[in-house]
Amino acid sequence: MASPANLTGKLVPVSRYHFACGLHCDLWQAFDESGQVVVVKAVRTSWNSPEQLCKMKRRILREISILSALKRHPNIVPFLGVTYGFGRAEIPAPVCLFYKDGDIVEYLKRIPVPICDRFKLISQVAAGLSYLHRNGIVHGDIKGVNILMSEGGAALCDFGLSRILDVKGFTTQTVGGTCRWMAPELLECDKAEELPRVTTFSDIWAFAMTVLEIITGRPPFLDKWGDATVLLTVINGGRPNHRDYAEIDHETWGILGLCWHRNPEERLNMKMLSLFFDLAASTTCPKQAKRIWDEAADALSSQPIEQDKHGTCSRDAYYLCQWPHCQEFFTDLEHCQEHEVSHAKPTPPRTPRWPKPHDLVKM
Repeated sequence: MASPANLTGKLVPVSRYHFACGLHCDLWQAFDESGQVVVVKAVRTSWNSPEQLCKMKRRILREISILSALKRHPNIVPFLGVTYGFGRAEIPAPVCLFYKDGDIVEYLKRIPVPICDRFKLISQVAAGLSYLHRNGIVHGDIKGVNILMSEGGAALCDFGLSRILDVKGFTTQTVGGTCRWMAPELLECDKAEELPRVTTFSDIWAFAMTVLEIITGRPPFLDKWGDATVLLTVINGGRPNHRDYAEIDHETWGILGLCWHRNPEERLNMKMLSLFFDLAASTTCPKQAKRIWDEAADALSSQPIEQDKHGTCSRDAYYLCQWPHCQEFFTDLEHCQEHEVSHAKPTPPRTPRWPKPHDLVKM
């Protein structure tokens, strides 16, 4: 496996200070050799043991090598390499492109986007997440602030970093501020020294919570003020209340509910979830999208697709048609969505309730 590009000495900080703080990282802006603005994510840690720092360094480099090997996808923020000298000198810092429009939460606050166009953004996020899952990568921290905006649309960032950093030594800040998007199995821990592992199933739960955020501009569990209250609610089987998100239609809410099963393996898989939002974005009518989606679900139940242990389809493609048993793929998401709609059976003409006037017999 090829090592990520080493950009040490090739980046010039924009400022003497970081411009933002993430859950585990300080974010720095810098210029690369071409003058392009990039973001350096300097990991924070209180470790001082050389053995622990060396272990962390190997872990980060191994995971970033996997992420760097991915082909570039329009809905995934690419890793450009690593650099040293930002934050702890011993720890490599991942380098990514800078997205000037910021995250999707702030973007939707600044720019009024109709709900029909928000479905298009959701379908882009779903396409990026589906691509990660097909390549065996779990995101682990899906929420609005980890979706960046550009002229090309929405792109997932920070995938894999939560899995890298969710080890002993980072446990005190793992749940704080994130539990509104976390699946119940991640909040219940039997062993005090180990954190539950994120999975594609927990990604699907978090994705459905993020859909609430994108459509309405409000976080999950709007009626719960504190994180501790949210944590207890989720563990005890509570779910978001539809009345707090009245903008969301019943068809879409029903799909989201399939992502919030207590048993992770009973949740909707990413293939069918992505298909629904593709259809909703293309038809701009959730009711029609749900009708077509039901056809796909019937086709899937009659001849299931083999899935791996993570519950995701093992096929690899760019924009893969999500219709069951279809092998087509596309370089453009809108063309892919049009193709998915074409799988649907034509809607039969409605029988008129009353006869036409010229068919009436005059008495």
